[in-house]
Amino acid sequence: GKMDQKARVFRVTRSAARDVAVADVPAMAVKLKQWAQTADSLVAALDRNRQLGAQLRQDKKDRAAALDAAVADLKKNIKDAPDVVPEGRGAAYDAMDLERPK
Repeated sequence: GKMDQKARVFRVTRSAARDVAVADVPAMAVKLKQWAQTADSLVAALDRNRQLGAQLRQDKKDRAAALDAAVADLKKNIKDAPDVVPEGRGAAYDAMDLERPK
């Protein structure tokens, strides 16, 4: 057969016949039902994983936005805060203002 990936179809061009005993049909039906149940549970697990991944990505974005807002707020507060020099330390702080020799 051929697989058409765009159409998501598998086209069967030929097949070999198989003889199945009538007595084997109920056992085959049971196995097919088990397979279908397993496939359904796998799909459900994958869907839960996808939802969890989406939630984790959103939580990460929210934490990053909150952190960015906190950093911006701190920068604003630092910029707006008046320069305070502790008593008795004025000269020590003044020395920091000197230019370094080149």
